[in-house]
Amino acid sequence: MRTLYRGENEAMFTGRDGKLVQRLQGPLESSLDRSGRSVEIPTDTGTVARSIPWNRSGVGPGSGATRAPSITNTVLEHEAFQRPTTGVSSTPSLDRARFYAKRGGGPGRVFVIDRDRLKQYDVTEVIVASIVPFPRIPEDAEVLLVYEAGNVLPQEIVIEVLSV
Repeated sequence: MRTLYRGENEAMFTGRDGKLVQRLQGPLESSLDRSGRSVEIPTDTGTVARSIPWNRSGVGPGSGATRAPSITNTVLEHEAFQRPTTGVSSTPSLDRARFYAKRGGGPGRVFVIDRDRLKQYDVTEVIVASIVPFPRIPEDAEVLLVYEAGNVLPQEIVIEVLSV
């Protein structure tokens, strides 16, 4: 079985009722605005796609970013600006998940996620390093988990929750 892990401190875990919650809900793709302004763009589904500033923190020509909505833009936004994006961060490293769960000095929880169930429950996995050649925290080997059908990822992908 292939697994991913998500570490959360106790306050975050409790505040989200023990569920994997995306900070933003909506399409996986985001757009770029050359002027640097945040622009809302209507999509085919009637939702609104985000836009990110062009050419700040290396997001621009040569970065792989496009003006049209794309998954690449979303990952660049997540990495370059550390802003909330659609998706939940996870890692294939239990040690890194424990690190995030204990951040702040207190106890935490680690979700153990069955990677083989993601597709079955319409959860898209995006491997950050496949898009961003030099991620901010390479040891995380971050994988964004995106569920476009709702804000809370399906509980069925979680094998267990560890207390750390």
